[in-house]
Amino acid sequence: MSWPDYSPADLSPHTAMGAVLTILVTLRPNRASQLLDKLEEFMSNPLSMATLVAPANGNPAGREVYLVPQRYTFSSTSDSAALVRLDHVAETMEVIDIIADYGDTNAEWRQVLQKAQAHLP
Repeated sequence: MSWPDYSPADLSPHTAMGAVLTILVTLRPNRASQLLDKLEEFMSNPLSMATLVAPANGNPAGREVYLVPQRYTFSSTSDSAALVRLDHVAETMEVIDIIADYGDTNAEWRQVLQKAQAHLP
C-alpha cells in the first residue's frame, strides 16, 4: 500500500494538533494555509514535500517521522512546519507537532530530532 492510501491525520479542532492548528490559523493565517497545503501535498506525494527526521536511515517496515515541508525550505526564512509520524504497520499518518515559527537553526533542528525520537517506539 502506498502512503497516500494511509489513514490521514485528524486535524479537527477537538484534537490536540487540531487545536494548535486553530491557534495558528487565528494568529498567522497565511502560514497556516501554506502549512496545510504542504501537508496535503505530503499526504498525496510523500517524498516530494518532506525531510526524513527519524530514524536516520528510515524504517519502511515500522515508524518514521518527517518534517513537512522539506528542511531546505527554511534555509533563508522561517515559517510554520509540522512533524508527521508514519506508521507503516498500521498504515496511518499522525501530526505529532506543529511548529509555528521554525527557522532551522542548529538548536531548532536538535529540538526537532528530540521530538521525532520521542515518538518512535
